[in-house]
Amino acid sequence: RTGDGDSGRVEALAFVRDAFSVAEILAQKFQVRLLRRAGTSLLVGTGPLSRCQPERASQQHVEGVAEAERLALFGLELIENVRVWGVERWGAQLYHELRAGVRVGISTGRASAGLIGSLRFGYDVWSSGVLLANRLESHAALNTCCTSAEIRAALRRASTAYRFDEQNSRPMMVQGSGSLRTYTLMEYVPAAAEGARLSLSVATPSGVEFGLAHTPARDEDEMMPTTVETPEPVDNMHSDH
Repeated sequence: RTGDGDSGRVEALAFVRDAFSVAEILAQKFQVRLLRRAGTSLLVGTGPLSRCQPERASQQHVEGVAEAERLALFGLELIENVRVWGVERWGAQLYHELRAGVRVGISTGRASAGLIGSLRFGYDVWSSGVLLANRLESHAALNTCCTSAEIRAALRRASTAYRFDEQNSRPMMVQGSGSLRTYTLMEYVPAAAEGARLSLSVATPSGVEFGLAHTPARDEDEMMPTTVETPEPVDNMHSDH
């Protein structure tokens, strides 16, 4: 909810539109595919496209870790980008009062996709992994990234730079599977950035990208953006308003 009357609805629509624009820019940056958009939700995926051709286990393992990293970094930067853009739009206090933002859920598994319909065609993607990603997104707190145990394990194998909230992980009931433990991915902090927040590339809906860096010696309110070139715009995310 972003206000009363027509002005509030227009503002909410503009926020969702800009959030999708930011997602498109980041999808190109991290090489993830935009698979489906429904309402304020967006489904993205990574991995090879094939006609059920068998793959060697070692190849699946290496590709699975790389794909998990791309989705994790996409989700973290999407949350931060939309937050920065929302604060610039409304100011920090109003942004938090409106509870606008993004929830991200990340799962793994094979998926099937295709055109459905005979008179009016629609593209859809479905699998148990897609359903679990939808549930993880709904389970996530606002402006957080909720992952399955498999995604957490893959990220831990990839790097110790991925930080999870180990104390507040919450179980989630899934039909047919019972209670599943979920994990909240908090941040990505490489060794070079220890003691400071990771420098982020913040993408605006206009397609202009500016660098955002923060160190302990500088106050966040004093950060000055520097414009750089960005490619043309080419996550399950959900925008709340």
